[in-house]
This record gives sequence, structure tokens and C-alpha cells, in this order.
Amino acid sequence: MKFTLCIPMFNESKIIADTAMKLSSYMSENFEDYEIIFSDDGSTDGSADAVKKLDLPHVRVIGYPDNRGKGS
Repeated sequence: MKFTLCIPMFNESKIIADTAMKLSSYMSENFEDYEIIFSDDGSTDGSADAVKKLDLPHVRVIGYPDNRGKGS
């Protein structure tokens, strides 16, 4: 069974790379079939690019170009 972890983010560039690396390490040690999805809600500080630059396996970034709020 595939396990999916979804992390919402908005302007988290100061912590998001470290968070992504720690989550990726934990998931790879504890699950065989998994994915981590970072959902970017229109960040203006490069949060999405920070995660993409890590090029981590099983990690992807989705989102909106503009901020839509928590409900979206």
C-alpha cells in the first residue's frame, strides 16, 4: 500500500528544505512505497523552488501561483 504525506506550505523558505530532507529520510527508512507532496499556496519567498532544488526521490511539489488560503 502506498503512503502519501501531504505538507501544505506558504512562505516557508527558512525551514522547508530542512523539513523536506528530514521527512524524506524518515519515510525512506520506514516505508517502501511512499510519496511526499508539498502543496505550495502561492509562496512568494521561493519555498517551492527550495524543495525542487533538493531533487529528493519520492518528493514532488504542486500548488497555485497565487495565495488562495487554507481552504484551497
